[in-house]
Amino acid sequence: MDIYKLMKARYGSTSYPTSTIKPSLDNESIAQWLFEVAFFRDFVYRNPDKKPGKEFCDALVICGDTIIIVQIKTKNSKKSDIDWAKKNINAALSQLNGSYRAIKDKLVTKFRNNLLDVDVVIDEKIFSSIYGMIVLAQDCKPYDPIPLIDSKEMPKIPFVICSVTDLRIMTEQMDTAIDFITHFESRVETMKMGLTLLVNDELENLRKVGQSLSAIYHRHLSAKKEEIVDKTVRLVKDQTENGLRSNSDYKFSLLIDDMIARAHDIDPKFSEPGSGKDGKIPQIYGYLDRRRRIELGKKLYSAAVAARKSAAEIIVHYQRSIERVFIYVFSKVDREMRRGYLEALVAAAQIKYSVRKVIAVATEPVGMGGRSYDFYNTEDIITPSGTKLPDEGVPGLPELGDERLI
Repeated sequence: MDIYKLMKARYGSTSYPTSTIKPSLDNESIAQWLFEVAFFRDFVYRNPDKKPGKEFCDALVICGDTIIIVQIKTKNSKKSDIDWAKKNINAALSQLNGSYRAIKDKLVTKFRNNLLDVDVVIDEKIFSSIYGMIVLAQDCKPYDPIPLIDSKEMPKIPFVICSVTDLRIMTEQMDTAIDFITHFESRVETMKMGLTLLVNDELENLRKVGQSLSAIYHRHLSAKKEEIVDKTVRLVKDQTENGLRSNSDYKFSLLIDDMIARAHDIDPKFSEPGSGKDGKIPQIYGYLDRRRRIELGKKLYSAAVAARKSAAEIIVHYQRSIERVFIYVFSKVDREMRRGYLEALVAAAQIKYSVRKVIAVATEPVGMGGRSYDFYNTEDIITPSGTKLPDEGVPGLPELGDERLI
């Protein structure tokens, strides 16, 4: 499944841009759409304003503790490829520096997320990683952009320069938020090591980044056991160079994509705090990489099939790194009743597992003629409103033991 088929299958995704008579706007729309492949539309801001009538940048990604400021340039002149690139790369870098200063000097303190209908406050204490990205709509032979940068325009933040074609290949390989961000950071580290990454040569760039991962990970994960670092490097290197779409189990990971995409489509009856309307659930799941989505998706699919012949199936796992319990319920009961189940399960899980952070998700078994999701997310100890789990036919919460995502 390529990214175009993936986006058509994803609930609520933006359609691929249609052509207009303005190439610069078309290429902006294409690049913005490509960011939505990895980050979903919840966390991609198209042409956000610094203030009314004054654009902050061409695209903005705000996800977790990370901000990516994006400037997009389209070649529409008869200048040589290098002359055009030199002028427009430096212009874009000047814009990136200006956007970063606006954040640093608190000239811009929030952005409006129209999808979630909330203002996202920009605080450098929360957003510890701020990056810049220049995307060039330029069809030409590969070239090194770094020598073209004027010293006075050198960015104050880590940055990447690529073409629209490079970005497409990048998002095909790194199609989750955490995979994309991790690759971005590895790409920056690869350049610091002195390796040259060319514009319009993304497949070779991915190979170079893959070859650099061992040095990068051993430097930053030096406190970890050697075998753990080596395993991490092997897995990330394989994904960087080859991607995971050829994996026969890739389709199972789309269950998680579907869940993320629907987390903002909340039934008004269940729109109280914890239901997912605030965008926190997609953000948490955005940091579940593609490999883990595959492993979790296989477990969820098995439970969704089994639930056709049982009162309910429950899957629980604990992610130690973020100290959060995840509960998944597959049941044929009506939505109002299963919403009560979720609240009761969350309260029971907080007691049984001695945790505060719990996300619970309920949906129908496979083959029920539709798909709806209800969510319950909390980091506070709750007291259920009185709904209890039925005494018969529904499994209790399992012992966690060492169960966690691999």
